[in-house]
Amino acid sequence: MYEVGAGGPHARVVRHSRIRNIVRRGHELAFTFEPDPKHPFLDRSAVLRIADRLGIQQFEQHRTHWAIKDGDIPAELIATSTAERAQRTVAVVAAEYVEARREGRRREAAELAEELEDFPPSLEKALSLVPARILQQPTPELYPILGIEPRTPEGHNAVVAVVARDHNGQDLPADWSYSLAWFLDLYGSATEAGRLDGALAECASHMIALGTGEGEAAAPVEDIGYALWRCSRSPKLIGDLRREIAVLTDRLVRRQEGGGYWNETREGVPRPGLRATALATVALQRLGDDRYHDAIRKAVSWLITQVIPDTGALPRDAGDDDPEVIATTLAMEAIRRSDFVDDVPHVLAAGDAWLVSGQTVLGGWQAEPWAEDFVAALVLEYLARQNEMLPQVDGFLLMARDFFRKAEELQLEGGANNRRLAAIATVHAVEMFLYGLFERREDLALSAFRENGTETLGPRTAPGFRGQN
Repeated sequence: MYEVGAGGPHARVVRHSRIRNIVRRGHELAFTFEPDPKHPFLDRSAVLRIADRLGIQQFEQHRTHWAIKDGDIPAELIATSTAERAQRTVAVVAAEYVEARREGRRREAAELAEELEDFPPSLEKALSLVPARILQQPTPELYPILGIEPRTPEGHNAVVAVVARDHNGQDLPADWSYSLAWFLDLYGSATEAGRLDGALAECASHMIALGTGEGEAAAPVEDIGYALWRCSRSPKLIGDLRREIAVLTDRLVRRQEGGGYWNETREGVPRPGLRATALATVALQRLGDDRYHDAIRKAVSWLITQVIPDTGALPRDAGDDDPEVIATTLAMEAIRRSDFVDDVPHVLAAGDAWLVSGQTVLGGWQAEPWAEDFVAALVLEYLARQNEMLPQVDGFLLMARDFFRKAEELQLEGGANNRRLAAIATVHAVEMFLYGLFERREDLALSAFRENGTETLGPRTAPGFRGQN
């Protein structure tokens, strides 16, 4: 067995064998090391868990030496053996690292962290290390990335951890209220309703403050775009803060420059801001008001022109040489949600590759002034859910979205009449969705047609009348 701290791909593998044919030759011993045919390999962490039973002292774990112990190897340890040497994949090492961190085995965790450094950056590596991040700091945005579902035991444990962090009030970011409101809406229950209402009130106050200034006293575009982007990620925030969102959205769009970008003032000088423009664009896309389709299209078109050729990434502000994680991630998402997505696959491929390669040795990303765990959540959410980012389109699908949102608003307002109107809006939403889904499907031979003044869905040529697209 290698000592703790040894490196190499097999340092954590213990070989289980018998010593045969021992021959003494002067001051040397010669022998044959014969592996056990059925149980040749053990994991070192399993051996160290029962080190006291094996007579292995603490100091012995950190020395290269021979030692003869009196006794047998426990059967439960032999049962954990493998017939072949276990492959040290990044997933295996990351799982052991998380377990060591959870059980407080600091020395072993440090050793595994060093081993993780040998694995190249990858999406798999970053995702495998998300549990370790949550152990260190319960970050709300990381739980959905793990696939933890609401109303499950794991979801309840997540709520307990996040609420405890909120209660302690230590190391909370300035925008914690947005994270908490989003998280409690998704995972919380009636037990946390009071804290959810408090977080919503804090978000509303923050957004009202952003919308009060005019002229030089107006809030920076990046701050406005950030607040709208945070709201756009939560149906609860969108529904409860409709007025605040409408005010900030109007202010944001009015400040867009003719070239499609938004300016940010740095050291008294206005400059086109890549991060500000990307935040504003994704916020408008997620909020989905069709009035801003032209503004979004101009912004995405400008963002594409700002890609750094050598890296495929984008800087924080136009003219900078250093690529930035936040600007790149949000710009790539903006492109994927736009109708440019099919025209620039090379831009998306280069940007995604740069993001993956830019992670830290423990699968995180850094971008000031955001916390590392939040940045990691932003990047992983984008990389892992690209297929869910549908491009913004005109026509029936936008109408379906608008009907669904109207139904949500009516439902939130309550009342019997609003519930009836919400049901009607939902029916229209489904109808528009089907129109949009089938209008270009030649293979299905379906489209909208009119019969006695009523539009419905059916064959393009229906018996007895002419279909109208």
